[in-house]
Amino acid sequence: MSSMRRAKCRVCDKDSALNQDELVHPHGPHGSRCRGSHRPPAGEPPCAFCGRMVGRVAWPEVYDPDRPHASTYVCYDPEHQREARLWVKTVTGHEGVFYGRETAVGGAR
Repeated sequence: MSSMRRAKCRVCDKDSALNQDELVHPHGPHGSRCRGSHRPPAGEPPCAFCGRMVGRVAWPEVYDPDRPHASTYVCYDPEHQREARLWVKTVTGHEGVFYGRETAVGGAR
């Protein structure tokens, strides 16, 4: 019996091994690996170490203990931002809203 953890790939839905960093192990033919390789599995927020984080997707923006809340940092990739909005919706019932780092910096002045 293997002790390797497994989960579904967020792109191709294939049952895949997870690396020690909890990201999906590379899969698919060499030279054209599945885009879900080295990404978090299905059902998890989309960005891990895929690029520079430029903001977050959340709902509601400000935490309120009386309402469901979800928030995750995201990179530049528009597809990852779309996935993050949908992930927030699975947790809260509301599609997430993108808040760029400029919003936080601009509000601090």
